[in-house]
Amino acid sequence: MNYKELVLRSLKLTWGHKWLWVFGLFVGGGFSGGGSNYQAGGGSFNPFSTEGQGDMQWHMFRENATNWISQNLVLILALAVVLFLLFIFVAFLGVVAQGALVGAANTLDKDEETTFSKSLGVGLANFWRLFGFFILLLLLVMVPVLLIAAFSVFIALIGGAMFFFLLLLIPIVLLLIPVFIAIALSANFGIRAIVIEGQRPVAALKSGWGIVRNNFGPVLLTWLISIALGFGFGILIVFLLLATIIPTGIFGYLLFQSGFTFAKLGIIVFLLLVVFAIFSVFRAAYGAFSSVYWTLAFRQIRALGEERALGEEKTS
Repeated sequence: MNYKELVLRSLKLTWGHKWLWVFGLFVGGGFSGGGSNYQAGGGSFNPFSTEGQGDMQWHMFRENATNWISQNLVLILALAVVLFLLFIFVAFLGVVAQGALVGAANTLDKDEETTFSKSLGVGLANFWRLFGFFILLLLLVMVPVLLIAAFSVFIALIGGAMFFFLLLLIPIVLLLIPVFIAIALSANFGIRAIVIEGQRPVAALKSGWGIVRNNFGPVLLTWLISIALGFGFGILIVFLLLATIIPTGIFGYLLFQSGFTFAKLGIIVFLLLVVFAIFSVFRAAYGAFSSVYWTLAFRQIRALGEERALGEEKTS
């Protein structure tokens, strides 16, 4: 395999067809919500205080929280439904984007033209097979996790064997790390087998594992290069965030020194939205590049397999 050409070709296709970035925004990710801290009123409030008033404070906090929940139950249920529907919609977009990017990269790598709408059609056409494939992967990953959880419960019930449990758990976890890596790599190629070769979920997973097993060296190096590229992208994002968030924070602090106004708050919110938009663009570009990279790798490895098969036929 020509790894340099693989990286450069992936960059060229991703940069030359920026509409791929729209799909890249939904590939391999989702919505990550940060925690929020809420304080009401002045002073400090610690519901877990060990001082004399701690129990009373905790009782008041729990009673107020219970009352608020009971009074706003309909609102909470409506919000839960909206969040659930949003999650389903984002998951749907993620699956469609996977198929669209793979189909687009496969077509573009053959020097054939395609468009956003055609690629979207490919993603929609492969939705159910890709969805079934992801369910299959989830079940495959959950099996060892559930076994470890069941073993943990068993150890907890018999009691007095925590050291024995840890002694067994560490090698089990170390063993599962390469197993999960192999599953992830097989999944990467399995997705391509579904979209490009029209395979069904189980056959695609077997095909993906066959590629990993029969081309271990090239697959391992391809994966290590992708890790290095992802690490470099992560460093770039850190610098980007530092270069945007820190000045925004300083500007916001200076802005509010003279007093709070909703106009000033609107300026800060706008600047934060700009920062988020910049981050999203970078995230979308890398998501598209990563998908294109693995699709081109799939094509190269498949070509290697065909060359190897032809060589074996000639020698036999």
